[in-house]
Order: sequence, then C-alpha cells, then structure tokens
Amino acid sequence: MCTFYPALPPPAPNIEDKMDDLSKETLQRVKENDPKLTTLYLYGSRSEVNGRFNSDVDGAYSQLGEYILGQNTHIKILDVNSGYDGHIHLDGGPRSSEDDSDHEFYEGLKRNSSIQKLLLNFSYWPGSDIPLQLMKTYQYNNNLTHLHIEDGIDLENGRSTIVIETLRSCQNLISVYLQQCGIGTTGFSRSRGVHLLPFIDAIRHHHHLEELNLDSNTLRHVGCEIIAPLLEDPNTKLQCLILRATCTDREGVKVLLNSLANNRKLERLILDNCVTNWTGNENRIDPNEISPYLFQLLCNTSSLNSIYSSNHTMNDLSLARHWSRNRVSSELESLLKLNKNTNKGHVAIMKILQYHPNVLTDSSDVEPFFADWISDDEQTLKGLPYVVDWFDRAKEAVVASSSKGASSAFDIGKRKLTAIYQFARAMPSMFDSNKW
Repeated sequence: MCTFYPALPPPAPNIEDKMDDLSKETLQRVKENDPKLTTLYLYGSRSEVNGRFNSDVDGAYSQLGEYILGQNTHIKILDVNSGYDGHIHLDGGPRSSEDDSDHEFYEGLKRNSSIQKLLLNFSYWPGSDIPLQLMKTYQYNNNLTHLHIEDGIDLENGRSTIVIETLRSCQNLISVYLQQCGIGTTGFSRSRGVHLLPFIDAIRHHHHLEELNLDSNTLRHVGCEIIAPLLEDPNTKLQCLILRATCTDREGVKVLLNSLANNRKLERLILDNCVTNWTGNENRIDPNEISPYLFQLLCNTSSLNSIYSSNHTMNDLSLARHWSRNRVSSELESLLKLNKNTNKGHVAIMKILQYHPNVLTDSSDVEPFFADWISDDEQTLKGLPYVVDWFDRAKEAVVASSSKGASSAFDIGKRKLTAIYQFARAMPSMFDSNKW
C-alpha cells in the first residue's frame, strides 16, 4: 500500500534572489571586500553605474550594513542620490520612518572605519529623511574627510540642527559642500530662519578644512561678514571658497578681499553668477568695479614693503562667467598667474620688478639700506651686500620665470650696477682709493 505525502513547499528565496542583478553583484562585492570597489552608489534610479545598490526587499540594506561593518575595508566613498525616476528604499523613504528594519545598515555605517567621503544629492526628493539619518550616523565616528550636500536637502523646521551637529562632530573634514540648502541670512524669504552663522560656527575650528562650497545659497553682504573671520584666522588651511550664485553683492566681495590681506592659504575664490536679487534684473558684479580692490590685494604698489606684504597666494578668482577683455583684467590675470608660482619669494620679486621699475636704483630706495649704519663720525657699507644679494635673487627669479624675454626686459645686471653707484654717491669717501 502506497503512502502519499503532501509536496514540500519550494525553499524560500534568499534576499539576494529578489534583487536586481546589479544590486546583487554589488552586495557580493561588498561581502568579498573587493579592493576595486571603492565607491558604493545608493541610487534611487535604475542606473547601471558600477557599484550601484538599491533594493526594496526587506532586509536588503541590513544585509549590506552587516557586510560593510564585518568585512569591507576598501569602500572609501558613499554616494547617495535620490534619482529622478525612483526612491531609495531605506528608512525615511517610502516606508514609515518608524520602521526599524534598516537599523543594522546604519549601525554598520556607524562602526565602519573605511568610508571617508559622504556625497548626498536629493534634488528630486528634498523632503527625504534619509540624508539626515545618514548624517546622524556620522556624528558617532570621526572618519569623514568630505561631506558634500550637493543639491536639494530641505533644512527647515529644525532639520538644520542635524547637519550642524554633524559638521561640528566631524573634526577631520577637509571638504564641505552645502549647495542649494536654503541657507541664508536675515531678511530673505527663502531662508526662513536657516541662518548661515551656526553652520560657519560648526566648522570654525576645523583646521584641516581646505574647501568650502556654499553654492546657490543666499549670503549677501552679511554672509560675507560671517565668512570673513575664517579667512582672517592665521591657522586656517582653507584653500578654496566657492560662493557661486549666492546673492553676494559688491560690498560683500570687498569684505572678502579685505579679509584676505594677510591670508597665505586661499588659492581659489569663485563668485560666478552672483546677483543682488532673485528678480529678473540680474545685477551681476562687474569685474571692473572690483578690479581696483583686487589689484590692491595682489600687488599694493604704494611702497616696496607693501608689494612684499601683498597676497602672493590667490591664483584663481572668478567674478563673472567671462572677464571683459581690457587692460585692467589682463593685468589681474597676469598677477593671478604669477601667484601660481610656489616660490613666493620669487613672486614678490617679480611684482617689484614689474611695478617698481626703479627699485634700488635711486637714492630714496637705497637710503634705507645704509641709513641705520651711518652716524656723524662713521660711514659703513654694511648695507651694500644685502642690495647685491637681492639682485642676485632677482636674477634667479627672472631666470625661473616662464615669461619669454623677461631677462632682457628687467636687465638685472644694469640695475645692480646702478644701485652700487647710488651707494657710491651717498658715501663717496668709502670708495676713495687714496683715503687708505
């Protein structure tokens, strides 16, 4: 007699079986600690970019978090983008924000030590809580060197507090982007209390910070005054400041340029497309109006000392999409190009040779070199070696210069002889061969 048993149900598919092929492949590479997988893309769209992961399968992100924490040491960048044709299925997304099923994912990130760059773009989903959850995670470790909010995160209704606390907690940040986040200053309806000051306060003592991008926020003159102390700080390492499309007016630009007088770190200042209002009347900053202030910063020609003390660091400044082609802007471009030279002593010398053509060749210039060593009963040539040494260094600077014909144009040998002649005129008895 045959006994019939009911058929066994097929085995339940595991999490990976329910994923799309690319997400499945990415999960496996994370698990295997693939050294070639250095960027993990959490993309809302079905992008085919290598390393993309997105799944609406329950437990998928928890599995990913487990692998990030447990095995992976090669992922350096976490790039999260809501995409235009879908959502990222993490807590804070289409499911209830109270759903705790992705807790292990955030725990994995919290305890992971390899990810250093967090890139967030939610332009198609600005109200999502996912970027805030991610930033909360990084309040617990100090791994981040780059925090880039690249577009469209809603920071109103107290949400900005999370970003500010994350900025404050991440002491090793090298690069910060806060693009188009509705950050502003008082008196502008779009900012609604999301004020710039606490963001700047949060990074004020981050002395590793080299790049700050506040593109497409509403800063105006007040915002420039808030930023200026960062540039005046003698301990700053900030090399690049991007304030594109920030409603920064002419007075604000002057504040920034003045704050750079003693700055020896900032190399790039980007102010493209700045306007004074958001109406159709785009009152763009005219480079010609700012040029005198910029020239004063890069090469203050009032004296030799002033030229030496000018800014020899900033080498990339953009005030408009296209500089007007005139003599002033071409002079400024020449100074900015000169500042690219890493030997700042040579930069100072070249500016002096260019804008103080009679350097050390008339009595008023030579006099300081020997005045301190002359008394009623004594004359000395102690200052002459310093003058000769300066011209020797000037010759090195000219030779190192990439400008063709610079050697003949500056004629260092002739200038040195003229300077010695001025010494002879000032103290003829010291050159009298019959005296001794």
